[in-house]
Amino acid sequence: MLAPLRVDPALAEEVPPSLVTPATPTVGDVVNEGGWIVNGYKSNQAGNGGTAQSGTAYGGNAWKRGYPSTFNFGKGGNAQSGNSGNADGGNVVNEGGWIFNTPFANKAGKGGLTQSGTAQGGSGYGGGGSAVSGNTGNADGGSVGNFGSVIVNGYKSNQAGNGGTAQSGNAYGGNAWKRGYPSTFNFGKGGNAQSGNSGNADGGNVVNEGGWIFNTPFANKAGKGGLTQSGTAQGGSGYGGGGSAVSGNTGNADGGSVGNFGAVVVNGYKANQAGNGGVAQSGNAYGGNAW
Repeated sequence: MLAPLRVDPALAEEVPPSLVTPATPTVGDVVNEGGWIVNGYKSNQAGNGGTAQSGTAYGGNAWKRGYPSTFNFGKGGNAQSGNSGNADGGNVVNEGGWIFNTPFANKAGKGGLTQSGTAQGGSGYGGGGSAVSGNTGNADGGSVGNFGSVIVNGYKSNQAGNGGTAQSGNAYGGNAWKRGYPSTFNFGKGGNAQSGNSGNADGGNVVNEGGWIFNTPFANKAGKGGLTQSGTAQGGSGYGGGGSAVSGNTGNADGGSVGNFGAVVVNGYKANQAGNGGVAQSGNAYGGNAW
């Protein structure tokens, strides 16, 4: 969805590559191209990200019910929850040619919630089922971009969206049962568990490129980083050995940046406030017990 800024070649060396803006509009974006555009007092508010959530997955249990110890019991079913998509906030873009924005002018959307479901492996006498929770998409806050010539923004003009929440589901490996069988029985091990990777929850950027751009009082406020968190992984326990557990990797929760690049850019009294970093936290991993 995001591509590098279209930057004046004379300013190219000054532009950090991390500052990006939308190349083409997507759902939730607001775009003003130019040629004498004037916006009202709550004018450009991009849509907030919604919720992208995959369902819970439960592996079936393998039962015994009166069979002798010589019977070859099956293991519990495996469970894997699906990946969740993105829940990014929308962007606001003003291209140029006498564009004016008044009081609450440009507010990019907040990142929403993207969350994969819990995965619970089934339990059984032949071994516990494995569990893998899905990966999440991103929940980035939207960005605001003003590119020039003669763009004026109102008093709360450019507010990038805060990052939302990207959280992978918990994964619980199934247990391997015994319940009254002799020690000579070949018991299975507990199921393995792996929680999914969580996506990014970065705050949005604010970019003013140049050519007579003016920002008033609360002008440029980049978005705060949100929360990106991988789920807990709990390996199943069993008489044949405990299951392994691996928690997923987290994405980034970077605060947004503010960039002003060029020929006569003026900012108001709280003009350039970069976003604070959020929270990136990987889940706990607990190996299963050997009973």
